[in-house]
Amino acid sequence: LTAFNQGASETRAREEFHSRIRVAEQALIRTLGPNARPLPDRSGPALSPGPDRVAPEKMTFTNFEDFSSCTVDETVRAVKIKENNLLVIYQDSIQWASDPLSDTHAQQMLDYYAASGPQVINSYFGGITDINGDGQVVIFVTPIVDEGVVAFVWSGDFFPKTQQIRDGVTWAGCPASNEMEMMRFSLDVIKGISGGNYQALGAVVHEAKHISSLYKSIIRQEFQPGFVEEGTAEIAEEMASRIAWAATGGPAVGVMANADDVDAFSEENYATVLAIAGAVRYLSSQPNGVVVTPLGATLGHSIYGSGWHFHRWLGDAYGNAATPMADSALFRTLNDSLSAVGYQGILNLTGAASWAELLGEYLTAVMLNGTGAPQGPRAITSYDFPSITEVFRSPDPDGVYPWPLNVIGEATPAPFSSDTNVGPTGPSGIRIFDLQSDVTAGPASSPFRIVLVRVE
Repeated sequence: LTAFNQGASETRAREEFHSRIRVAEQALIRTLGPNARPLPDRSGPALSPGPDRVAPEKMTFTNFEDFSSCTVDETVRAVKIKENNLLVIYQDSIQWASDPLSDTHAQQMLDYYAASGPQVINSYFGGITDINGDGQVVIFVTPIVDEGVVAFVWSGDFFPKTQQIRDGVTWAGCPASNEMEMMRFSLDVIKGISGGNYQALGAVVHEAKHISSLYKSIIRQEFQPGFVEEGTAEIAEEMASRIAWAATGGPAVGVMANADDVDAFSEENYATVLAIAGAVRYLSSQPNGVVVTPLGATLGHSIYGSGWHFHRWLGDAYGNAATPMADSALFRTLNDSLSAVGYQGILNLTGAASWAELLGEYLTAVMLNGTGAPQGPRAITSYDFPSITEVFRSPDPDGVYPWPLNVIGEATPAPFSSDTNVGPTGPSGIRIFDLQSDVTAGPASSPFRIVLVRVE
């Protein structure tokens, strides 16, 4: 449990860091000029590494001065630790000399990704580019990753180092670029595997999804908002985990999982359980919000939790996730460089008339999940949340999913009375009540919508 809580803490730190780096990257791209383009994708069967193709034993990488700058801060040597035909792991040579990454941990990361990562990244997100033609993604273990951040992708690595002239148009290069698909990784997080914190395993899939989506965002010339970018990266991590979990005796992909399926935290189910813990922290908080973490929210609320929970519902309700991996088409379209971003992209996929209407469907599914009542056409099908969220001792908020505000203790409704409830909510936030009487909404000008799903 201590290791699991450490993993949850790292998720919170990663949200703040990733939000900051996405803003900085957009500033970086503006400095490159309106005609700037990433290196072209050279992926294809002819470039897949064969058995005789081996990555260099040592490499030289550049580190940027800051996320919004192409200025080179330092050039560092890196030592190869391990590789397969999908990934190659390097470590900063100075760090390696004093605190080397173990072959065992490196092999666990390679094996976990190979078992389920590619099929998720390819099916759900349209695959990964290969701008340098080596067929591998680099995991660079480096001390520049801040404590608690886990890992990150920097979009500057997609651009050429030198000034470019294409079709008669000139634009600046990015000297700090490594001109490859790369994720930078924390050594301490990887070492946590020994203590039961398996965050590093799922994070490889999470960051691989960012490589896919950030390249497409540059082509689109518009980035996804954080709750979509991070929420769908959490979907990638969760789906790889569900595949790995199913292969070791867990619930089949597409089957509704419940508390009986979680008898221990394992390498395979860890990312799934961590995503659910994030949803607990999001939904039990007041205020809460799907699209941002509002001021005053409970410690631990994050767009990782809200983004994953909302997109998990989206895949279930509109992607037919009860059929194994059928929701992949929905997420692949959402991630495509030709698709609109944010709310509009989601509305285009679902055909909902408005964001408010879609949130009404979402809220209905949340309130009906696990009740035994008819679930309706837009139900949550992947998890029995009232059951599976009870596997935690931490986080363990009072009450049960979806944590109605007027429930006392363990699912005891408040006595009948007239009451006025006042409190804050965040953008796309939810306040749930378990009511036993009629409900009267506010005045016609009220910005709130009440969704009534059942009356006792």
